[in-house]
Amino acid sequence: MEIKKGSITTKANVHVNTVIIQFNHFKPVPLNLEESCYFGILKPTIINEKFGTDYIPIYSPTSKPADLKKSIEVPHQHLGFPRVFSWSQTKKSVVTNSGFFLILQEELATPLDRLGHHIGLMLIDYTILIPPLYPRPALCLTPTGPAILKPSISDLTLRLPGGLALGRNGKSEDMRSTLLCFGNDTLDSTLKVAKHERLLAISGDTIVEDKTMGEVWVPRTGILVRLVGNDRNALCQNSTGQKVNFEIEGLMDSKHAIQCGPLLVENGEIVDLKQELLEEQFLLENGFRLPPSRFPIDIDITRAARLAIGITKDKKLVMVLVEGDSTRFQKGIESKTDGMTLLELAQLMVSLEAQTAMNFDGGGSVQGFLSGGGALVQSGEKHFSFEAQFDRPVPYGLLLE
Repeated sequence: MEIKKGSITTKANVHVNTVIIQFNHFKPVPLNLEESCYFGILKPTIINEKFGTDYIPIYSPTSKPADLKKSIEVPHQHLGFPRVFSWSQTKKSVVTNSGFFLILQEELATPLDRLGHHIGLMLIDYTILIPPLYPRPALCLTPTGPAILKPSISDLTLRLPGGLALGRNGKSEDMRSTLLCFGNDTLDSTLKVAKHERLLAISGDTIVEDKTMGEVWVPRTGILVRLVGNDRNALCQNSTGQKVNFEIEGLMDSKHAIQCGPLLVENGEIVDLKQELLEEQFLLENGFRLPPSRFPIDIDITRAARLAIGITKDKKLVMVLVEGDSTRFQKGIESKTDGMTLLELAQLMVSLEAQTAMNFDGGGSVQGFLSGGGALVQSGEKHFSFEAQFDRPVPYGLLLE
């Protein structure tokens, strides 16, 4: 592993501090802390600013719907800190933040959604914990080395507890039985169960709703399974709480994978970033924003802290951490505000000889720590009390070695 700290001045005359890390191996890591710690972590930081001072964070297991009757409660899943995880690392390594996750009030639209739900594919140690939905880039550790691929729900095969497979390599009796997701099939928070149908809602790898009448919630980061005809009898009457298995075309032998986006570089050249944001469904043709719902969709205006990973021609991995603020807007003027636009980030990755590169969660999420806790960049997080500034809690980190 090689780490270089430095600074550059962009064409817009913006001074930017950067950290460039060359590494050989990566692993997504869950940053779980004890549930009793959550109130202290969330209350002075994200909750106050994103939801209001009267809201209370409540840990809610993802295996069942949250109780939304109390409007002041904010359901959340496990969260933690890259800084804390780095304390336990004895070998030379770096721990950073990773992908997008639900963080805004409008993203918690159903009892199946949690503050902290990762958005997109999460594969750790050959096990798919969260399936892909939209065709966004994923950093994958394949048998032939690292690669950036674009898996989506169309590449997914889901196997129910009774053995029935649906999706890419499915073998259902009724052709109408299929996989659905928010954004592709509906923009509503609920979906009505039609006659002779059975609808299952999947959060992560767990069935959280199973209905043959009425309506089901449509999770923002999960999947709906539509069973029609004889396929309705493929599993027991109430399957809530049971696990499903996933297979992804082209990724069955991959050890790790984590999805984010957008893609920045392909074949050594900057991609058409505006088109990429559309194709990856950050923005739909009707103007609707899919999670992360407030990700700035411009390519050359918004300046923020950034994180990107690229792969060189000889299959080496390179990460760039860009120091900056949570979100800033600059256009055509000189600025003392640091941070980079997406276009500048892509240009930097090309200058580092990346043949392919992708963006990861930026802004206030950007964090990087050496093993033992030494900070590589100053956090751009702006959630703070009068007494202190806080790291942003995130659900998953990246361990680089």
